[in-house]
Amino acid sequence: MEDAAPNKRRYIRINSVLPVEFYLINESRKQTTPYFQGFTHNIGKGGLCIDVNDLWWGFGGRINPGTRILLNIELPFRKESGIDYGRIVWKESVRKSGFVQYRIGVELESKSSGFAKSLFWYAAVKRAVPYFVSLFIIGMFVVSFNTWIAKENLRKQNQKLLSSYQRFLDKSEALRRNIEREKGFEEFLKQRQQQIAARSRELEDKLSLWKKKYAVSVKEANEAGNMSGRTQDVIQKLNKEIHFLEAENTQLKQKISQSKGTAKVLKDALQNTNRKILQISPKIIEGMYLWIKNRQDLRTGLVLSYEGDKNLRRVAFSYDEALSAIVFVAFCDNQRARMILDFYAGIIKEGQPIYNAYYTNRGVYEYTVHSGVNAWVGLAALYYTKYTKDLRYMPLAEYIGNFLLKMTDKEGGVIGGPNVKWYSTEHNLDSYAFFKLFYEVSGGKKYLEEADRIKEWLDKYAYTDTSVPVNRGKGDATIATDTYAWSITALGPETLKGLGMDPDGILDFSIKNCEVKVPFHRRNMTIEVEGFDFAKARNIARGGVISCEWTAQMILAFEIMADYYRDKDIAKSQEYFNKAFFYANELEKMIINSPSPAGKKDPTLPYASEANVDTGHGWRTPITALGLKTKIYEFKKNRPNVVVKILSRRHRKRILFTPHIDTVPATGRWRYHPLSGKIVNGRIYGRGATDCKSNAGVSLAVIKELLDSGFRPQNIDIVFAFTADEETGSEWGIKPLIKKLKGIDYGVVLDADEFDIIVAQKGLLHLRVEVFGKEAHGAFPERGINAIEKSIYALSRLLKTKLPCKPHPLLKSPTINVGTFHGGDKVNIVAGYAAFELDIRFVPPLTKETIARHLRRLFSKSLPKYKITISAHQEPIEINKNSFFIKTLKSVLKSYGIKPVLKPSFGATVINFLKDEGIETFAFGFGTKGCAHTKNEYVAAINLTRAVEVLRDYIVALDRRL
Repeated sequence: MEDAAPNKRRYIRINSVLPVEFYLINESRKQTTPYFQGFTHNIGKGGLCIDVNDLWWGFGGRINPGTRILLNIELPFRKESGIDYGRIVWKESVRKSGFVQYRIGVELESKSSGFAKSLFWYAAVKRAVPYFVSLFIIGMFVVSFNTWIAKENLRKQNQKLLSSYQRFLDKSEALRRNIEREKGFEEFLKQRQQQIAARSRELEDKLSLWKKKYAVSVKEANEAGNMSGRTQDVIQKLNKEIHFLEAENTQLKQKISQSKGTAKVLKDALQNTNRKILQISPKIIEGMYLWIKNRQDLRTGLVLSYEGDKNLRRVAFSYDEALSAIVFVAFCDNQRARMILDFYAGIIKEGQPIYNAYYTNRGVYEYTVHSGVNAWVGLAALYYTKYTKDLRYMPLAEYIGNFLLKMTDKEGGVIGGPNVKWYSTEHNLDSYAFFKLFYEVSGGKKYLEEADRIKEWLDKYAYTDTSVPVNRGKGDATIATDTYAWSITALGPETLKGLGMDPDGILDFSIKNCEVKVPFHRRNMTIEVEGFDFAKARNIARGGVISCEWTAQMILAFEIMADYYRDKDIAKSQEYFNKAFFYANELEKMIINSPSPAGKKDPTLPYASEANVDTGHGWRTPITALGLKTKIYEFKKNRPNVVVKILSRRHRKRILFTPHIDTVPATGRWRYHPLSGKIVNGRIYGRGATDCKSNAGVSLAVIKELLDSGFRPQNIDIVFAFTADEETGSEWGIKPLIKKLKGIDYGVVLDADEFDIIVAQKGLLHLRVEVFGKEAHGAFPERGINAIEKSIYALSRLLKTKLPCKPHPLLKSPTINVGTFHGGDKVNIVAGYAAFELDIRFVPPLTKETIARHLRRLFSKSLPKYKITISAHQEPIEINKNSFFIKTLKSVLKSYGIKPVLKPSFGATVINFLKDEGIETFAFGFGTKGCAHTKNEYVAAINLTRAVEVLRDYIVALDRRL
């Protein structure tokens, strides 16, 4: 409330005006004046202040306190204007420029009327709203900030939790290795003790024999002296050796005692570490459950399948949804399980089939229907029914059961889906498990009979007892790890034995063929992990890759086998339990923090140990989100350009590092195969070893080191572009690519030798000169004009006079090379046509135009008729030697004891193409001088080791200094 009027009335001032019409009335409420127009922005409880500009002449004196008026006010929230009676209680006038403004205080006669209240509350709300909005915004900001702080704390806690868990896992593994080593050492000592005991017994027997001989020799007088002396020597030696063995045995006893003490300390430390692991483990499991929970779309109920792969960023695979529903039931979160099952129940009510994958907002992602996927959705519905006793999803299970029956052939095998002809062992195992559980839940014998029919089909087509114990499908002997594990899990070892199969042999086959040991890259380190591949790793060129899902299936299979042998063979049961425990520990080593903002760094497992690799079964692993952004640009088929980005937090600059990955052909006889990469005497031989695979390899190693060290740039976005087609003009490489890479601030072309810094480059001009003469018979050359002779004369003049230019301080003098020469048709014909090609490398201040003028001036005097065609052109380049980027590189080189050498390039690089786009650039590299494009090309391996360190430190230095 503000603005006290002269009579002390207080008003609420609003930040807008309301139009007001009024006229004066007498006591009988009859109009005595015409309408006056004014406005108000001061409103009180039961009154208001009206401002009137330039009141009609003569009426100012009639507006006095006590005069009654009728008011007509337009309010924004009322359809009709408000009309009310009032009385003037005060007035004042202020002379303005050219008119008089009147301010009139009016008191409404009906203060408690609806209009009066509406007018006052409108003013009150109008005045209060900005304050409330400001408070609301501040409140929302505070809440958002506190929420952000809470999320950040949660993320940090999750990171710290997983870091501790991984540290204890690593420590536990190291302790177990040390205990095994101590056990081996103790066993060795005990074996040595046994050897000493055996040797001692042997020596004691010999000693006893020699003592008897000595006693006999003493009795023989003739040879007593000589014989007794030799015998005494032998006895002394035997006693001495026995003494040494006794001393060694004493030492062994001490070492065994020490080893046992060390083993006890290690076992105590292992127990303590394992207790800490057990304390953290429930939190890790809860975090992984939260990862699933936080990715459920509350509108559709679907759970996001993957994060990190942009191609799958809103995709929910039905198989994953079934597993998620089972997990929710296992965690007693039945409501979330119902959300998933409601989605599929709604799908079949609409008359649609259950597709393999959907978008999380309900749209279909993959219009494919597979039997196995349907079976898993049915398993989820039956699992929910079994443990909740809620029958609402039995219609869904019955629909899926009927669908699978339609997919079943006469022999009991379930086909892959509608409109396909292939059979999958996995899908039949899925269907077997579904019908077995359906029988268990419903008691319907037809489901048990159907399960038995599928089992018979599996026996006939999947378990053929050949060199591959489990076929991937009917007539398909491809090795698929999950079919081995799922056979144990779905059928059980007892049933498999009943089918004449060996469950132990199945798992042994899996271990021999599918077990792999691979490096796994965490954010701060690289570790070795053992697990199971999707297929037989030796059959796929990519090398080993661990599937987290299929490794988990193998762990479950080992646990089932351990349980199976518990009452039959305790040693075998323990062996399987140890395998399950070992691979579970290996799998836990692969747990990472969720990289997405929604994940809050929840612990989670990646799909596989490597991203975007072939599984061997027709699909690739998803792309990861652990710090790299990659993209392939292919401007021509089989000419890929690979771009890798490491993004910073502030994005102040974007720096490009670009080596090329194409090479010239390998010709001639090589000492070693040009594609072998053979290492001999510290040299790596191969086509492109120097130009330019050395630079590409160093770049990849630097990317790996930066990620392994946990480095994330603060200021510079790092872009590596591995380009194609450099050797043939870059038409499908850096030339079109640089137009796609927006926002590049600086470029470093990785295409040089021995850590040289290329700060200048000659210009390039490739041109073809066609010379037109006149043909004649070879016997009468004077009748013709010989184009070859004229060309030779013109070339001799050109090469003698050279180009008009002084030598450049770095680039020296321009050069001209006659690359090709063609002319004439037959030896007995005066050549009427000739053509030659020139490769001109020029220096400033020469330009394409000045060279063309010089050639035309010279050729016009030497040639009868000619035509010049330019096929390639690059202007010479000079780079600022004192730029920040070059100074920084020089300081890094000096820190490694390498003298920075600024040099020119007499050949062409891709610097020009970057300069054409306005990007400041220089070249740098790690090849071996004089080796590019040569036979037996090689690169010095020692250069590459140091190159990785130099390039890594250069990137870190740029990030810190920008």
